[in-house]
Amino acid sequence: MRTYQPALSLSIRHLVTAALAALSVTSVAAAPYAPASATPVTPDPLVAPFVNNVPVSITVDEVPGWRQGYTLFVLPGQTITLATRVPDGSAYRWSGDGQFVLPGASRPRAATSGGAGTVLPAGSPVIWKAPKGVGGSLLVLRTATADGWSESARIDVQVMAPFEALADGLLDGYRIGRYPAQPKKKTVDQNLADYAHPVGFLKLPEKSDAPIKVSPRFFLHDFVCKQDGEGDRYVALRPELLQMLEAIVDRVESEGFRCSLVDHDGGTIQLASMGDGAGRSNIAPAAPGRPLLIMSGYRTPAYNRSLGNVKLSRHQFGDASDIIVDSDGDQVMDDLNHDGRVNGQDAITLAAWVNEIWQTEPFAGRQGGLGVYNAEGEHGPFVHVDMRGVKARWTGNGLKWAEAEDADGHDAPEPGAPTAAKATTRTKARKLVVR
Repeated sequence: MRTYQPALSLSIRHLVTAALAALSVTSVAAAPYAPASATPVTPDPLVAPFVNNVPVSITVDEVPGWRQGYTLFVLPGQTITLATRVPDGSAYRWSGDGQFVLPGASRPRAATSGGAGTVLPAGSPVIWKAPKGVGGSLLVLRTATADGWSESARIDVQVMAPFEALADGLLDGYRIGRYPAQPKKKTVDQNLADYAHPVGFLKLPEKSDAPIKVSPRFFLHDFVCKQDGEGDRYVALRPELLQMLEAIVDRVESEGFRCSLVDHDGGTIQLASMGDGAGRSNIAPAAPGRPLLIMSGYRTPAYNRSLGNVKLSRHQFGDASDIIVDSDGDQVMDDLNHDGRVNGQDAITLAAWVNEIWQTEPFAGRQGGLGVYNAEGEHGPFVHVDMRGVKARWTGNGLKWAEAEDADGHDAPEPGAPTAAKATTRTKARKLVVR
């Protein structure tokens, strides 16, 4: 057992980077964009005066789980409305891959990345049609200032491969397998849980220039399935899970556990992920350090079946992760309760923090599963968290947890059961939970 030794200091660079990552909009007040003409932009009589450093609000009704600062997941050719609010009525323009449809226009106008985009009067709805190709894209918002057009925000976009592209359990040669049918017998809780198959899969190219960012502090490779295989890989991932994981990082850091690895320039670096079944290491470049390690994220139904796991494991639906707090990068849970030991009580401590998050307004409307596990075999203690839409609490590997015993029957919302070594309940008559 190792002794708890928190990181007591942070570099200025980390503090600044983490603060920027916490902003709801990426890249505010970038270098002004110079219009084609060298003359200053003339205010349009239909819009209010220009302002500098304009804070903006962007929502996408068609993707309700998306938040500013996160990558936007869309399907090929999907049409969405970028609801853009710029204070003081400043004019703005969007540019990016795909097509933009102007209000009242009969035909779409294409705008390529890096271009000036289509100029819109303040308050205009922006309808955007995603590219047809699967992979990364970018949307850039510029607002009018007295000096010209200034970049105010950008949205990283990932166009998913649609679920319908699966053929005989394969997606572009990558084995996904067959998704289980929804349960025929449903309890009240099961009617609330989400068993629908993913609408699409995010592509993780075998070769890429840079890791694919999906939220302020997480990358797509953090969630890739550990099954063997070569070539491009695909991941099911839900925005609600990313929001919960980011909130957990905030809560963990408030307790003093922060990424303690430092590069030669004095900045914190991203911890390595656990690697995949093919022996490839998943190491991100310099990024805002985070003390949370994803032990297991997405699992394809084929891989889940090979593990002998329960049929309806939430990992298949892209809304579940097994996590530990690992501020020093040794891939073992930190001593969260400061008792000088690392055991299941540290998993219970982490679960208590997650429970507190579920009581806050952003998450109270969508409950999920929470399981705590003792160390077993090669694994130390860990916590399972998912966003199934209904409350579920359970324990594993012989760990006792009062929250699981006092869950008012909500600890068994799904049929099926792992082995006795993997879960415990208050009575033998109670069904065991799927994780």
